[in-house]
Amino acid sequence: MTKTKPNSVHSRTSLDNEYRLPHTERTLAEHRSLDVSLFQWSSWIPTVTSTLVFIRRDQEVLLIDKKTGLGKGKVNGPGGKVESGESWTDCARREVREELNIEVGSLTWGGELRFLMTDYPDILCHVFFADHYQGTPIETREARPFWSPLSEIPYANMWVDDQYWLPRALLGETILGLFSFEGEELLSSCVKRHPLKEPPFGT
Repeated sequence: MTKTKPNSVHSRTSLDNEYRLPHTERTLAEHRSLDVSLFQWSSWIPTVTSTLVFIRRDQEVLLIDKKTGLGKGKVNGPGGKVESGESWTDCARREVREELNIEVGSLTWGGELRFLMTDYPDILCHVFFADHYQGTPIETREARPFWSPLSEIPYANMWVDDQYWLPRALLGETILGLFSFEGEELLSSCVKRHPLKEPPFGT
């Protein structure tokens, strides 16, 4: 998923202003022909680092309707960009606090998502799950929270990649999701069990 402290949610305009294209050296034709399963990830450096958090309660998961910024109008979990000097878990906790006005308990690493983009900078996102929280989720300027039964998650209203990795992650699999997007169109994807049993970062 920075030299200055950014907003936790970005519009397309603010992303374009903050990241003036050395975010990729790929031409559009090269990007369209990419196979993420064959891409040289070992030399990949993401421009944006971010987190996603999914809070579970019995057979439900806490989701949000995004009201502002990147992903406005879509359903997702709370999350956002890692700020300068911030750990992954600190970012996850802060984003939940800012978007839902609650404090999460212990966080479980659910895996990582890597996104090759055309009209946005490339993104590395770490996913977390929580089973405990304090407070009552409330609507904020950024998000409207709602509980969804696990059997009724509205994938049609989410980013298209979510349907390929989230069901497996909710079942307890630590996933590695590789995706290539042109705008909101998914061009190539590969979802597999993460080769690491522990997160590749400190908390």
